[in-house]
Amino acid sequence: MQIGVETSGAVENQRVFVVDSDEIDRAVLQFMLHDENEARELASLDAALAEARDWKPDLVRISFRWRYSRSTRK
Repeated sequence: MQIGVETSGAVENQRVFVVDSDEIDRAVLQFMLHDENEARELASLDAALAEARDWKPDLVRISFRWRYSRSTRK
């Protein structure tokens, strides 16, 4: 529920996964999103998949840096 918004105009909080290997980046994004979203911090895609079994997200935010660094390690 948003503060300062009439009940009739309020929208339900969206569920967001913040997937990032950097703990500080996860914490910053979770803090930015927490007022209007239910955000969960996860350190890996495996953790996100496991969490999604019980708590379906509306949005999954995956770190570009993490994805890029994983794809260049061959």
